[in-house]
Amino acid sequence: EKISIRVNGIDTPEIKGKCEKEKYDAQQARDMVTDILKDSEQITLMNMEKGKYFEVAADVIVDGKNLAGMLLDRFPAGLDFFSCWSDMGLYISSDLTTF
Repeated sequence: EKISIRVNGIDTPEIKGKCEKEKYDAQQARDMVTDILKDSEQITLMNMEKGKYFEVAADVIVDGKNLAGMLLDRFPAGLDFFSCWSDMGLYISSDLTTF
């Protein structure tokens, strides 16, 4: 069963976006996250809460590294599809759940 997780600190374009560029950019973002997660040994969700669209919002920690930070490190400042979507909400606390 699939569960949607909204990554705290990252607001990506929507797969069902309003224009073709948004849809394309959303697919690129999804594929990038898939590449990061596919070889991971441990994924930890921290600071989980109900997101603004009724999905789970969380800090996603992949093998000890913050996924939001990893995405921003891969595409600093020159992010084509993240630059106008980032909401700068990165934080980590001691609350954690491991899946």
